[in-house]
Formats: sequence, structure tokens, C-alpha cells
Amino acid sequence: MGIWLINQTDLDVEHIVEFKENLRTLLLGGLFIVLGSRVDLQQCREVLWPSLLFLLVLVLAVRPISVFISLIGTSLNFREKAFIASLAPRGIVAAAVSSVFALELESVGQTSANQLSTVVFIVIVGTVAIYGLLAAPVARLLHLADQRSDGLLIIGADSWVRDLAKAIVSANVPVKIVDTNFAKVSLAKQAGLDAVCINMLNEHAREELELAGIGKLLAMTPNDEVNSLIVRECRAMFERKNGFQLMFDPGKLKSRRGVTKNLMGRALFHEGATYTRFRERHDLGSSFKVTPLSEEFTYAAFAKKYQDNFELLAVISEDGKLTLETPEKPLQPNPGDRILTLVGSIVIPDEHPVGV
Repeated sequence: MGIWLINQTDLDVEHIVEFKENLRTLLLGGLFIVLGSRVDLQQCREVLWPSLLFLLVLVLAVRPISVFISLIGTSLNFREKAFIASLAPRGIVAAAVSSVFALELESVGQTSANQLSTVVFIVIVGTVAIYGLLAAPVARLLHLADQRSDGLLIIGADSWVRDLAKAIVSANVPVKIVDTNFAKVSLAKQAGLDAVCINMLNEHAREELELAGIGKLLAMTPNDEVNSLIVRECRAMFERKNGFQLMFDPGKLKSRRGVTKNLMGRALFHEGATYTRFRERHDLGSSFKVTPLSEEFTYAAFAKKYQDNFELLAVISEDGKLTLETPEKPLQPNPGDRILTLVGSIVIPDEHPVGV
């Protein structure tokens, strides 16, 4: 039934999946309590050291040997195999099966059969603790973990968005562009950008999207409703705080034509920043620049140089981390930072050079 439901296209099964996930959480929680009630603390002390030795054998020998044997002939390299060999937490299946076996053994007169459940619960706690604590360090040690997660997934590939992405990439921040318009995606690729032509509202397309190093979503299409829907659908991929959208018409928020605020992502950039504003400024000749700040050329000096003819969009710290400007938390750039700005064509002459 499950195989048929997931592969058919005539029925909507999303509500069934959601109900099943909630039901599974409740059942597993209840089952762990029931099975855990069979464990005797006094018995835990009696079998503790043999159980710990058994745990070490599972972690250091059984799991690695089984993984490397089963992956013979695959395309995985040694580091990937080693990472898989370092992960095997035991859970409810082991607890349930061991309890069934223990009950069967007790029914045939094996008085020490209840030790089986105790040992298995010690193994469950041990494997969850060991693998949970060591997974991230092992991934970093094997160079399999993302070295950074502040990259941007930008939805929309219009001309000014592509130029913004190029400026961000020039600051060594990962950027991936997604759009449904093949011509715009082609232009983005020709500009040297990582671009993909997919629909982010397609669940299967989202699941197959490579997001190494990407930690923030920027919905910047010319449609508020599309931006809001994309941010909402991608909440499972990005934390709520990392879902941003560029408004198209702020006035719609106060009318019945707009989307209710709780369905939208975080407002991007400063108060009054809209898709139309950026597009018009870009069409009039404004450009996106990444400018390094120093003790001699501070943010105040930059602001004086350009007066009101620039908009601060983001700050890249000395360690390369990008922080976006938002209305609720305006940025305060410091010497040593690099600032991403939209700068107009009129510049006040100054003795300090501005890096691009």
C-alpha cells in the first residue's frame, strides 16, 4: 500500500504522510517507555562492564567491517566509507526485537533472558551518545563536512539579480541561482554563476538540489505571492530565520491584496527595499560593489563619499562570513569588514580609493 501510494499521481497523500509522522512519533515515544520499564537498574550495574565491552566491539569492529565489506565495488571513496562506518545508532527496532526474544526465552525457562533487554538498552544509549557526539567531528576530520554554511540560494535570475550574485561571488561567498526561465538561467551560467533551471515549488526538484555550503534562502522574484510560497515550502530545508524575501510592493501588506505577514519570510535588506526599486536603480546605471573597510577608510568615510547615493546590503566579516542587512537589525560595519552596496553612478571625489 505504501509503495502504491507514493508512486501514484491521482491522489494527494501529503495529509496522510503528515498524520503518519505524528502518529509514529507518539507510538515510538510510548513504546520506548513501555520497553524501558522492563529494565532493572540493579541489573544494569551487574552487566555494565560486559555491555560496554560489547558496545566497543560493535562500534570499533562489527560496524566498520560490515560497511567496508558491503561497499566493495561501489564508487564511494575511502573517506566516505569511513564516515558511513562511523555511524550506526541503534534504536527502537533493536529494543523491540530484544524484548520479544527475552519474553520468548523466559517462556522456555531461561531465567537470565531478561538481561538481553538490559544489554540492548545500554547499547542504544551508548551508540546514540557516541555517534551523536562524534558525527560532526569525524565528518570534519574526513573533510566531508561543509566548511561554511553562509552561502545564498537566490530564487530569481533577472539582470540585476545576476549582477548582485556576481558581486557576492567575488567576495568568495557561495551562491546558487534558481529560476524557471531557461533564458535567464543560461545568461547566469554564461556569467560564470552556479545556476539551475527548476521550479522550487516542485518537491522532488528541491530534494535533488545540491546545497553544499548554502545556508540562506533569498526569494527575489517579481511576485510577492511566489516569494512567500517558496519561503514557506522551503522551511524544512532552511531555518525560519534564514528564509528571506524581497518585497515587491510594501503597500500590499496593508491591503487585502497582499499575503498575511505570518506566511511571509523575513524582509530582506533595509526598510523600503523592493524589487522595483532595485530594478529601476540598476537600469539607471547603479551597480553592486564589494568595498573593503579599514582604519583609514571607515564606513563613515564611505558614507560621506557617496552620501545618500548608496544602499548597504550586506557585510562580509574578516573571516568571510556574510551577514545580510534587514530592517529589524541594521548592520554596523567595522574596519576590516567588506561591505556589499548598491552604488549609483554619481560619486563625490575623495582622496581614498574604493575597492571593488
